[in-house]
Amino acid sequence: EEPWPPEGWRPEGLARVRWYDPAAGEYLRTPLEIAQQAEADARHAATEARKEAVEARRAEAEARRAAEARIAELESRIRKLTS
Repeated sequence: EEPWPPEGWRPEGLARVRWYDPAAGEYLRTPLEIAQQAEADARHAATEARKEAVEARRAEAEARRAAEARIAELESRIRKLTS
């Protein structure tokens, strides 16, 4: 029984075998292609999550400013009513 992969094995030196799905009319993705797509999807998801976090912070700051302005307006009206 020989160890796998053999000593000195280099994948770039081997012929590449692709499986074809005739029903779908396409080649099946290799494990490397699947891993690369998963990595790209994860990077995209992380980028989208950062964008959403920035937008949430912006919306929160805007809501806080609006609330503070409303408080200032009401305080001003109270001062006018009580003076």
